[in-house]
Amino acid sequence: MTIRSALPNVWCASGWLVLAALARLATPATGQVTWLAGSGTVGSADGPGRSASFHRPAGAAIGVRGTLYVADSANNTIRRIAADGMVTTLAGSPGVAGSADGIGRAAHFFHPSGVAIDASGILYVADTGNATIRRIMPDGRVSTLAGSAGALGDADGVGPAARFIHPVGIAVDAAGNVFAADAGSSAVRRITPAGVVTTCARLPGLGAHALAAEPTGTLLVAGDAEIRRIDASGTVKILARGAFDSLESIAVDAAGWIYAADHNRGVVLRLSPDGLFVEGEFLAVRRPVGLAIDASGNIYVATAENLIGVARPHPGMAVHPRPAMRTTGNENPPD
Repeated sequence: MTIRSALPNVWCASGWLVLAALARLATPATGQVTWLAGSGTVGSADGPGRSASFHRPAGAAIGVRGTLYVADSANNTIRRIAADGMVTTLAGSPGVAGSADGIGRAAHFFHPSGVAIDASGILYVADTGNATIRRIMPDGRVSTLAGSAGALGDADGVGPAARFIHPVGIAVDAAGNVFAADAGSSAVRRITPAGVVTTCARLPGLGAHALAAEPTGTLLVAGDAEIRRIDASGTVKILARGAFDSLESIAVDAAGWIYAADHNRGVVLRLSPDGLFVEGEFLAVRRPVGLAIDASGNIYVATAENLIGVARPHPGMAVHPRPAMRTTGNENPPD
């Protein structure tokens, strides 16, 4: 039996009925976005804060030292935003599409989407247009970890022998394994540090756009109007569906709370770790496309408005679970 809530129309895999209305919470009392970088106009200029410009930024990742990395998709570059707001181009050449490896601007990308960073500062990029997974070392050296530029397919293998169709979301775990959500094949792939690619889950019916690694070692994958969880054995469970329109990014904080950027609705939603309820429109942001959360709980948002911002937590942003009613019945998701 499918369990749905009346406010809003949320299906929960656990079989709990959610009693939470979607109320807009992004007010001065609960949290605002402060714009860190980007002029809001199309461009590729480096520089301090709002004087810098972007062109369709996508995924975001935050390093341990507070540096924010953004895939500047239409510019075919990876941008770096220092803690003081200074924006520089880490790799790629603005407006130049390609697949060349190299250092800094000598490397080329083709519509990069997702980015993820490991504990040692190595950045991983879902190079969507090239159908490859790229790796950027802290000194700016870019290499291709898996896939072959322009060679589309759905095949496991080692390094260039593996094939992707449309990799978008990307995440990295504590052991250095990289996970890529391939929207073209509706699958999540695992890439070891040696470049060995295997398929860890198939997701029929889900356009897998966003990916996040949880502190427990499980994965979250989001697409359009649904979030699913994948455990270490590859078992897939629907966590939440129905409250979303167009999920572009997903992130998890240190406590396991889940944040989902809904592009079309212009909100960032917050879910409990067990997915029993949707907290509501936690943060109102026009056209959010990328999310990252640092160790202090600061939420970084990249938007399709060519702006990069941050919402800083404070006591007014504390979240308390609303009452939920237990129901019985078949908890399997509907076909």
